[in-house]
Amino acid sequence: MKFVSLRKVAMATMLSMTLATVAMPAVAEAATSASISVSSTPTNLTTKSIVSNGSSYCALLTSGGVDCWGSGGSGELGNGQFYTSGNYGSAIPVAVVSTSGSGTLSGVASLTSNGFSYCALLTSGRVDCWGYGNHGELGNGQFYTSGNGGSAKPVAVVSTSGSGTLSGVASLTGNGGGYCALLTSGRVDCWGAGQSGELGNGQFYTSTSGIYGSAKPVAVVSTSGSGTLSGVASLTSNQNNFGGAYCALLTSGRVDCWGSGVFGELGNGQFYRSGNRGSAKPVTVVSTSGSGTLSGVASLTSTPNGYCALLTSGRVDCWGYGDSGELGNGQFYTSGNYGSAIPVAVVSTSGSGTLSSVASLTSNQNNYGGGYCALLTSGGVDCWGSGDSGELGNGQFYTLGNVGSAIPVAVVSTSGSGTLSGVASLTSNQNNFGDAYCALLTSGGVDCWGPGGSGELGNGQFYTLGNVGSAIPVAVVSTSGSGTLSGVASLT
Repeated sequence: MKFVSLRKVAMATMLSMTLATVAMPAVAEAATSASISVSSTPTNLTTKSIVSNGSSYCALLTSGGVDCWGSGGSGELGNGQFYTSGNYGSAIPVAVVSTSGSGTLSGVASLTSNGFSYCALLTSGRVDCWGYGNHGELGNGQFYTSGNGGSAKPVAVVSTSGSGTLSGVASLTGNGGGYCALLTSGRVDCWGAGQSGELGNGQFYTSTSGIYGSAKPVAVVSTSGSGTLSGVASLTSNQNNFGGAYCALLTSGRVDCWGSGVFGELGNGQFYRSGNRGSAKPVTVVSTSGSGTLSGVASLTSTPNGYCALLTSGRVDCWGYGDSGELGNGQFYTSGNYGSAIPVAVVSTSGSGTLSSVASLTSNQNNYGGGYCALLTSGGVDCWGSGDSGELGNGQFYTLGNVGSAIPVAVVSTSGSGTLSGVASLTSNQNNFGDAYCALLTSGGVDCWGPGGSGELGNGQFYTLGNVGSAIPVAVVSTSGSGTLSGVASLT
C-alpha cells in the first residue's frame, strides 16, 4: 500500500464521517469451505475477455461459459462454494455453475463487476448475478443479510414487477453498491444500494435495519421526475464506495446524472452537502458556462468522485472532485467543496488553451485523489491529477503540496527523455490506493508506470522503498524474465 498525504487522509476521514456508508463484506463473515470437485474444474480456457472485482477474476470463454479464480468468501467465484477458511479462495480457475447449481453457466455475452459481485449479460438479454448481495446487488428480490452475505451460484435478475426475469438488456454498469442495466429500448433499470439516490427512481433508500437498497430492478425516471429516462446511449458509474453516481450519455450527446453529488459529481452546478447528499432523479449536466447543457459528448470516463467527458471535437471537460488537480484546468480545489459542480475545460500541457486531439481517456480510481490519462491521436499520452507514486509518467514524483498536477503533462519514453509514442490503448489497474497505467503499444509490447510495490509494472522489479513506483514507463518483460513481452492483443 502506498502512503498518502495527511490532507488526503483527512478527506477520506471526512467522507467516512459525513456519508452514509454501505456495509461491505469481510472475509471473516463467510461460512463453510469445500474442496473443489471435478465438476467445477474448467474444461475450456479459450478466453474472450476478463473482468476483475479487485480481489478475483472472471474470464468469459469463447464457449459462452465463465471461469473464475481468486477471493471467494462471499461466493464471488460462482461455483457453488463459499471459501471461508484457509486462503479464502481458489488459486486455479473454477467453472461458474448454472442457476440450478448443476452444469455450467452458458450463453454469456459479457461480464460486469461492481467490486463485490459479478453479473453476466446473457445472449438472451437476461442477467444472472453471483457474489455479495447484502443490499440487493444480485437483483433477484433477495437481501443476503446473514451467513455468507451472498450467493455462490448465479441467480436470475427479476423484472421491475418482481416476477419473471429482466429482459431486453443491452449492457450492464456497476458501482460499489449495485448495477444499472441499459435496455435495448434506451431506458435504464437499476438495483442494489440506493441511499444517495443511485437507483435513479426518485427514492432514497434509508433504513434502520441496515438495508439501503432495492433487491429488484427499478426504472430510472426522467429529469422531470415523471415517466422514464429514455434515449440513453451508454452508462458510466464512478464506483464511489461511499455512495456513487451514474451518468447516462444520451443519443443527443448530452449527459444526465444521478446519485451522490457531494463534490459536484452530478455536474448540474449543485453541491449536495446535506440530507441524502445526492439526487434520486437524473439531473442534466450543464455547459462550462454554467448555463445551458453540455453537448457534443462522445464518451464518459470517471474517477471515484468525478467525471470527464471526451467531446466529439477531441477536447475534454471534467467535473467533480479536484483536490489533486483531477479536473485538469490548472486549479487545485483544496478547500470549500473540493471540486467543481460545473464542467471545466482541460487545458493543454502548456497550461493555456485547451487539450485537443484526444482519442480516448483512462482514469485512475484512487479513492484519495485519482486522475486521468489521455491517449492522443498522435499515439502519445498526456496525464493529470494525483502523481505521488509516479502515476503521471513524466519522470516526476509529486510528494509535496497538492501531490499531483492540475495541468496535463506528457508521459515520457522508457529512456526518460522524449515522449512515449506508438500507444494503441491504455489500461489502469484500479487500485483504490493508487493506480498504475499500462500502455499497449502498436508493436504488441507493453510499457507501464506508477505504483509497483507488488510487481504491477511487470519489469521484474518490486518497488518497496521510497516512492514505491516508477515515474517513467518501464517495459514489461517476457515470462522468462529477459527480453520484452510481445504479441499482446489486449490488457486487463
